[in-house]
Amino acid sequence: MSTSRRDALRWGLGTLAALPLQGQLLKAAQTAATQPLPDLAGFGDRKDEEFWSAVRRCFALPSEVAYFNNGSLGPTPLPVLRDLAGFAHQLAASPAPQMWGPLGARLEEVRSHAAALLGAAPDDVALTRNTTEGVSTVGMGLSLAAGDEVITTDQEHPGGAGVWQFLETRGIRRIAVPLPMPPETDGAFLGRLEAAITPKTRVLALPHVTFGSGHLLPLDRVATIARRRNLLFCVDGAHPPGMMPLDLRALGCDTYASSSHKWLMAPPGTGLLYVSPAARERIAPRVFTGTGFSGKTARRYDDFGTRNLAEVLAQGSAIEFHNRIGTERAWERIQALSARLRDGLKTIPKVRILTPLEPGRSGGLTAFSMEGIPHKAASDFLADKPQCVVRPVPELDAVRVSTAIYNLPAEIDRLLTAVKQLAVSFRA
Repeated sequence: MSTSRRDALRWGLGTLAALPLQGQLLKAAQTAATQPLPDLAGFGDRKDEEFWSAVRRCFALPSEVAYFNNGSLGPTPLPVLRDLAGFAHQLAASPAPQMWGPLGARLEEVRSHAAALLGAAPDDVALTRNTTEGVSTVGMGLSLAAGDEVITTDQEHPGGAGVWQFLETRGIRRIAVPLPMPPETDGAFLGRLEAAITPKTRVLALPHVTFGSGHLLPLDRVATIARRRNLLFCVDGAHPPGMMPLDLRALGCDTYASSSHKWLMAPPGTGLLYVSPAARERIAPRVFTGTGFSGKTARRYDDFGTRNLAEVLAQGSAIEFHNRIGTERAWERIQALSARLRDGLKTIPKVRILTPLEPGRSGGLTAFSMEGIPHKAASDFLADKPQCVVRPVPELDAVRVSTAIYNLPAEIDRLLTAVKQLAVSFRA
C-alpha cells in the first residue's frame, strides 16, 4: 500500500472521495449510491446479525476497509446522502425562494428532532457546525474578567480547550485537573475537581467523554457540585449524541456542545449546542445579523447569516436515520462491539487498555497502547493489509478504536488478529 493511502487510512481520512488508488473504491461507491436500500423498518425490534448487516448496507463503506474512526468523522448513511443531494438540487433550482421559504422553514423541524434526541426543549438548541464552534461560542460569549478561573481537565480535545487557552491570554486562569491512567475511581476525580475550586472559579468546562481515552465522566455528580458552588457548567459533548441515551435537562449542565458528524453520522459541518435558559442570560452571541442578537432563545447562537441549508437539513435526515434504529438499540450494539474488542485486547501481550473497563465509565471509544510499539507504528501496521482505520492518539502514545452501528463482529476479530500479529512481529 502506498504511503499516502496508508496515511489516509491511519488518520481516518480514507473516504471514498479522498483515497488514492480510488478507482475500485469509487466504483463501489457509485454502485452503492444507486442500489436499493434495505428496509430497516421491516426488521421491527430485531437485534440479530441479519439486522445489523442490513444497517451496514446503508453505508458506502467498502467491505475491504474496516472503518473504526467515526469518533473523528462518521460515514454518512446513503439515505442521508440522497436527501442531502435532493436538498441541494431544490436550492439550486430556486435559491432565494427556497432558502427563505418552505425549505428554510424546515430548520425548525431539525431543531425539534435534535432537541428530542438531547432531552431538551427546541428553544434551548442551536444548530451549529461542530463542537469547537459551540464551545468557542460559549467561552467567548461569557463576560469573564482577568483573574477569573476556569477548571478543565488535562485530557481536553484541542477544539474544546482552544477557547479557554485563548482566554488565558486575556488574564483568565485555566486549571487542568488531571485524569490519571489507568483511570482512578470517579470519587477520586470528583474530590480533586472540588479541591481545585476557589472563590475565583467561574466555570467548570469538562468533556462528557474524553477524546483520547474514552473515559465517560460522571457529569451528573459534577452538576451537583456546580450548582452547590454556583458555577457555570459547560460540557464538550462531542461524542455522546448518537452513541448513547441523553437527557440534558436531567443531567443538569448549563451548556452542551456536540458534533453531529461523529456518532450521528450527519454530513461534516453539522453540530448542536444546548444552552439552558438561565445560561443564555450570561452568554452573548458572537455574530450579529441585525435581528437575531435580541432574541432570548438558543437560536441567537445559530443566527449567523446565510449558511449551507442542505447540510443542516441533512442533519435532520441523520437524526431520522438514527431514530429508525433507536438510541437504545444502537447503544446496546455499540457496547457489545466494544466489549468484544476489549475482551480480545485483554488477551494480547504488550497491550495496555487505557479506557475504563468498569460498567458505566466508558462508551464506544477504546484506546490502547502497546509496550515498545509507538502509536504511529501501530496505526501504520493496522492501516496496511488489514486496512483497519483507527485514530492515533499521540498525546497518549496510543491508538483509539471507535465501534459504531455499521461495524460487524468479523471486523472486530480482524482488528484483533492484526494487533496480535503486531505484538509478536514488531521490531523497532
